[in-house]
Amino acid sequence: MVSAKKTERERQGWLGFLSSNQLAIYTLIALGIVTLIGTVLPQRGPGLSEPEYARLADMGGGWTAAARLGLLDIFHSIWFYALIAILCANLIACTILNFRRVYKTNTTKTLKFGPDALNQFEHLQTFKAGDLDGAKIASMIKPGRREKIDDGEYFFAESGDLHRYGAIITHFAILILAAGAIYGAALGIDGSMIIPEGEQSGTLQLRRGGELELPFQVRCNDFTLEHYENSRQPKTFRSELTYIPASGDAWDTTIEVNHPAAFGGFRFFQSSYGQMQPRLVVGVTRRADGNSLGELPVQIKRTYEVPGASAHFSVQDVADNKFNQGLAALIRETKPDAPPRIFGSF
Repeated sequence: MVSAKKTERERQGWLGFLSSNQLAIYTLIALGIVTLIGTVLPQRGPGLSEPEYARLADMGGGWTAAARLGLLDIFHSIWFYALIAILCANLIACTILNFRRVYKTNTTKTLKFGPDALNQFEHLQTFKAGDLDGAKIASMIKPGRREKIDDGEYFFAESGDLHRYGAIITHFAILILAAGAIYGAALGIDGSMIIPEGEQSGTLQLRRGGELELPFQVRCNDFTLEHYENSRQPKTFRSELTYIPASGDAWDTTIEVNHPAAFGGFRFFQSSYGQMQPRLVVGVTRRADGNSLGELPVQIKRTYEVPGASAHFSVQDVADNKFNQGLAALIRETKPDAPPRIFGSF
C-alpha cells in the first residue's frame, strides 16, 4: 500500500506537491510566526501613524531594517500575501484531488472490484472465511453491490456517502474568506476616525496617509469602557454612533470589539480607544485682506475645514515658540488638486 501511494503522488506531479499536508503545515507555521510578529511590533495604520512610521523608518538600525522588510506593516506586505496565496493554492489543489477521489468513490459503478480497488480506502480490514451464504450477506447490506470475480465474490455497501463532501465544502468556504480578505486589502479603503463623545466627523484618515471625505457624517453619542472586576484591564469598549447622510434619515447603532457596523458601503470597527489630545484655539485670518475669519477650537491631528475656503487644515504638533512668545503650531494644509503644504513657526 505504501509503494502504491508513493506512485500515485509521483503521478500527480506538481498538483500532488501543492496538495501535500507538508506544504500546508509549513505555510500555517509561517503564518503563525508572522502573526505573532505583527502582534508584538507596532504596525503601520491605527497603531502607528504615518509620521511615527516615517520616523522609525529613518531612525536607522533595527527599526529601519524592520520597516524595509515590511515587519512594521506585515499584514499588507507582499510576502504576507504570498503566504496567503500559497495556502490558497494548497487548498485548491487539495480540493480538486479530493473531489476526484470522492466522486470516483461515490459513483461505485466506475470502480472495478478487486484488491486494487480495496487498497484505495483509508480504513481497510481484510479476512478470509469459509462457506458463506452469499444471498444472506447481500440481504444484510442492502442497498449495495455484489459482484463475482475470479478470486471470489465482493460485496459493497455504505450509507451517508455525502459526508465525504464535508471537507471539500470546508475548503471552499475558507477560499471564499481568503478571496474576500485579499479583495478588501487590494481594492478596499482602509483608514481610521478619532471621534470624541458628542462630536462628529466625515473625514477618514487613510492608513497610508492622506484623507478621504465620506459622503456622510459619523457622530459619537457615547463611549463606554468596562473593566474586569478588581482590575484595570479592559473587558470591552463600545461606541454609540449616529450616521448622518447628506439626505435621508440618520441611523443609530452601536459598535464594539468584534461587532462592527456597516453604512454607506463602509464597515466600521471599534479598533481602540485612548485619551484625546488637548483642545487648541486656532485663529484663521484671510491673507488677502487680513480680515479674521474667526477662531476654531481644534484638536491635534484632526482635520478641519477652513472657513470660507475650499481647503482643510490640521494641527500636526505644538511646542513652545522659539522666541518664547507662546505656543507654536505646525499646520498641514490641503487643497483640491494640490499637494499638501506644511508650515509653522517652530
